Amino acid sequence: MINIKKRYCAILSILSLLYSLFLLVTPILMKNLVDVALSVSDGVKAIKDLYYIIITLGAIILVDIVIFFIQRALYFHFSVKLENEFKNDIFSKFLHKDYNGMLNYHTAELEQLFNTDIVNIINTNLDTIPNFIKQLTRLILAIIIVIIMDYRFLIFILVCAIVGFIFSKLYSSLLQKRHKEVLEVKGVVNSYIVEAKDAFKLLKTYKSEDGAERHFTNLCNCEVESKRKRNKVLLIASTGLFCFSNLAYLFVLGYGAVQIAFQALSYGSILALVQLFNHIQAPILTFSQLLNQYNLGKTSNLRINKLLNLEDDNCDIKLTSFDEIIFKDVCFSYPNHEILKDFNYKIYPNQIIHLQGPSGIGKTTLFMLLLGFLKPTSGEIIIKKDGNNYTPGGITRSLFAYVAQENILFSGTILDNIKILTGSTDDEIIAALKTSNVYDELMNLPLGLNTILKKNGVGLSLGQIQRILIAVAILSNRPILLLDEFSSALDIENEMKIVENLIRLNKTIIYITHRKNLIKNDDTIILKELNNE
Repeated sequence: MINIKKRYCAILSILSLLYSLFLLVTPILMKNLVDVALSVSDGVKAIKDLYYIIITLGAIILVDIVIFFIQRALYFHFSVKLENEFKNDIFSKFLHKDYNGMLNYHTAELEQLFNTDIVNIINTNLDTIPNFIKQLTRLILAIIIVIIMDYRFLIFILVCAIVGFIFSKLYSSLLQKRHKEVLEVKGVVNSYIVEAKDAFKLLKTYKSEDGAERHFTNLCNCEVESKRKRNKVLLIASTGLFCFSNLAYLFVLGYGAVQIAFQALSYGSILALVQLFNHIQAPILTFSQLLNQYNLGKTSNLRINKLLNLEDDNCDIKLTSFDEIIFKDVCFSYPNHEILKDFNYKIYPNQIIHLQGPSGIGKTTLFMLLLGFLKPTSGEIIIKKDGNNYTPGGITRSLFAYVAQENILFSGTILDNIKILTGSTDDEIIAALKTSNVYDELMNLPLGLNTILKKNGVGLSLGQIQRILIAVAILSNRPILLLDEFSSALDIENEMKIVENLIRLNKTIIYITHRKNLIKNDDTIILKELNNE
């Protein structure tokens, strides 16, 4: 759960409170100013009083300006600081969440959580709450002063308060529901934009721009509809408050005119009443907007808490070696599609295993089961170490170095990529790149290891990316290497040099490739035969 530093909100709230206190002194001074100005003909004392009030009024306005400046300066300072802290904190917690729980989140939805939702929460706590306190103080003090000046306003104010309370309760619950709908639909639209960008080549190849555009239009129409429903609530609420406020304003003006006609109040008192009513009217009109912002922040807080409440990846203990890995009657099925059935096998240290079989038979699935990213439908996988049994997951993942088929590199330099994934020194990185037989090629690039890559390693060949990922696997110093089509983009010469280097590491190697006899004397698993297909 996001923990807003309460002292930040308290400091800004106190400043807002002081601002309101000084602001409410102004109508009283204005009353005295008008009354004294009308009595200047009474003598020199009245003129001195007039100057005194003007100077006092100027000092009050100056103090309010200073308070306003300090409050806004602190708001900008606190908001930037908190946004940075929240992003780092949430990103750290996000990285330690269970893999299967994170599968429910789309890239664009995560981006929205880290940007829009965090900003909404900060604005609610650093702007909306202090502003609410300022407006509430302004409203209460104005009401008290009005009642002191004329107690008959009390009945009118009580009626307004009851109506306002009932209205705000109904409005708040409905608006929160509408905000949630808008954010969810907006997340779907943003997700589709990201997916369309990732599938850009596919869309171009099949000339599917029109179909993609139609689908996007449908999604946007859904977003428009959700916003219309929300805006309808906002429109009704703001219009109702505006009508109520103006009718009340008419009442005050009419009442003031009658009092002047019967000489029951002075001109200064009427002017003060009108100003005080503005201090009553303005907060009431502002509360609608503040309530809207508060509900937006509350909705964003619920969305982030949903992410933070996901199960953590249990990785307090990390295995660095193993005695054996046992597959015992392991079955695994995707929806309506069985992949593995009664799979039994044992893996020992320094064993070299070649997984064979046609595409879709379950080779990569076996890797995902070993890494704990997938769970068997039935049966069990046991990882033994010093008499203890472990199941694949956060604890055992430190046994494996995985070279995937995907180009999973970040934007940034080659060197930055490797350091992000391994934390190794420059000398260690150079040695690993030489082992994966790619160092010389990278150094021939104009910027060498400081060559800047785009997402997924754009800027390098697929073969170079594969060898960089092999270097990352080597640097991780894990006892088991999982190599998924690790040499599919390599020529025979490069492939053989890398294989020879990997064998010399004396590690357990489990690899997938369609090439036969890549490593001599390996233990071959043909999944098609094991599944009796």
